[in-house]
Amino acid sequence: MLRLGLVGAGNFAAKHFAALQTLPERAEVTLIARGRVEEPFAPAPKVPVVRFEALAADPSIGAIVISSPNYLHRRHAEAALDTGKHVFCEKPLALSLDDADALMEAARRTGRVLMVGHLTRHMPLYAVAVEIVQSGRLGDVRALHATRWQTRDKALEWRMRPEQGGGAPFDLLLHDYDLVQWLCGAPHGVTAIGQKHALGAYERVTASFACPNEVLATVDGGFVLPSGASMTSSLRIVGSEGELYLETPGEEPIRIRMHGGEPETIPIDPERLGVDGLRTEFLEFFDTVAGRPWNRLLLEDARNAVAMASASLQAAQCGRAVTIVE
Repeated sequence: MLRLGLVGAGNFAAKHFAALQTLPERAEVTLIARGRVEEPFAPAPKVPVVRFEALAADPSIGAIVISSPNYLHRRHAEAALDTGKHVFCEKPLALSLDDADALMEAARRTGRVLMVGHLTRHMPLYAVAVEIVQSGRLGDVRALHATRWQTRDKALEWRMRPEQGGGAPFDLLLHDYDLVQWLCGAPHGVTAIGQKHALGAYERVTASFACPNEVLATVDGGFVLPSGASMTSSLRIVGSEGELYLETPGEEPIRIRMHGGEPETIPIDPERLGVDGLRTEFLEFFDTVAGRPWNRLLLEDARNAVAMASASLQAAQCGRAVTIVE
């Protein structure tokens, strides 16, 4: 069994802890690191709370799960890797391409697993959509349009500071940027427009990515819904033979229509629909640590998602097309 340290004590740390509790045969959280060490971690008040430096130095810890704010990801991941620990890091990998590349080098240098939690790859609806596209049923992908709308009250202060959260591209739309490269391949350029929050980061961005094979993929979204509303997301994929539409929440979450035909709802096994993506993310992490092949959460893709977010911000700032650094 792998002994884990959990870094962070916020909402996502609690979600990570809950998912890990469903895998008692694979891992156990034995230490929590947070800034306010005098406060217990509410979901697990009996687990000792220490400073991050003490957790990273503890030789009994085999892996660290990073659920800290975005701007701390490089610091925490790099320190953990340098002390010989495997790392599961909540997305984004980092807030700059230089930091992402430094973390990739640290993982290579130490020989440890560094995996990033791009949750969309383990969400059942999106996984089904990708399977349909990869089966060839829609023909060649010609265009993609994704949206993700979150409530304004979720735009926490640190999220809306460019140097701490990175705004909507890094904290929210990264899900869809990663989906673009999963479905269309890594894009080579982007144009974008956006609206800024009072604290300086973009709270909404519309970005169009130029992908291989002349595919244009557009992602639109941000923190704009009123408080109390539910987050919504959608995905439309147009292929040479047909198109797919995914919407959440929705009574018919995935529909396809072959060109010239009638819309068809795709049935999804309720058991599969109920799969917890966070849980299966951790299963992939534990399997990779155990020496099994990497599956969906490839480190290179996490780095590319950072490159896409960075380029979209640059494009929105300068008002022209920007090349995405490979």
